Amino acid sequence: MKITKVSFNRKFNLGNYESLDVGAEAELGENDNALEVWSILRDNSEMWYIDQQRKKQAEKGGVNSSVTQPATATAPSPQPSPPILEKFTPKQQDLLTVKNGSIYPKEYIEDKFAWIAINVTAEAQGYKWVKAGDQSHWSKTA
Repeated sequence: MKITKVSFNRKFNLGNYESLDVGAEAELGENDNALEVWSILRDNSEMWYIDQQRKKQAEKGGVNSSVTQPATATAPSPQPSPPILEKFTPKQQDLLTVKNGSIYPKEYIEDKFAWIAINVTAEAQGYKWVKAGDQSHWSKTA
């Protein structure tokens, strides 16, 4: 059997007897691994939902504006990248931060191809994506 498409569906509980169904589908190329693509669809669905929740909170005024908008004051002097981020491109490094030895996205990464490239680089260094809502990150595998 040859798998040509994979899909992922998730139901998010919104409370008050409401839910949201999110689905994603991908067509596989010859060199694609179905499980990896499925995992990417799952992660992107989760990240999309988290982003929607952040936007909803921002509309209600529940999110600190410094979190949702970049600071426009004086630009800080460039800081050297932590050694963990050396394998990432400078553009990728701008999207990431390191806390307690784990790699966190500074904000939601909307470009799925950018997220995939970061994930591949992180996994090559022995990191695994840990889904934890708005605290999702890459953590070193034991």
